[in-house]
Amino acid sequence: MKEINSQDLHRLKQVDSELVCIDVRSKSEFDSEYIQGFKHIALDQLSSHLDELKNTQQLVFSCASGFRSRKACELLKDHPGNMMHLAGGIAAWKAAGLETIKGTRNSISVMRQVQIVVGFGVLAGVLLAQFYNPHFIWLSAFFGAGLLFAGLSNTCMLALLLAKMPWNR
Repeated sequence: MKEINSQDLHRLKQVDSELVCIDVRSKSEFDSEYIQGFKHIALDQLSSHLDELKNTQQLVFSCASGFRSRKACELLKDHPGNMMHLAGGIAAWKAAGLETIKGTRNSISVMRQVQIVVGFGVLAGVLLAQFYNPHFIWLSAFFGAGLLFAGLSNTCMLALLLAKMPWNR
């Protein structure tokens, strides 16, 4: 799978009219900020758009940090055209000083939502164990195990669940 850095993609977008750029973040992430010229197709919806992408010769995927765009490339590994993902995602694009378009929707990113839920779950488990019943410490252990799994597998099940929530659509 090929990576392309922000500067190279910026130059390529200016000269290649055949280039199709797809942002695979959630709808709420895309609506809050995106790179001009990128079309939105959420990663979990990508398989239903295979027919419209099959004749595309130049395809670039982007996300927040590069993880989901890499997954998109893996999903379409049999695609006949030239396929790349933006290394570092929109975060790298902005770090390179390139412009993004701020949407009108002001939302909390899925990863911040994960941090809020996990933080609340751990805190609630500790407080409930301290003041109500010691067995509530298992609530904190549950969230800790989830973080451990996410770190080891590079897959956050809570983020996948939160991305499907109505407020993130």
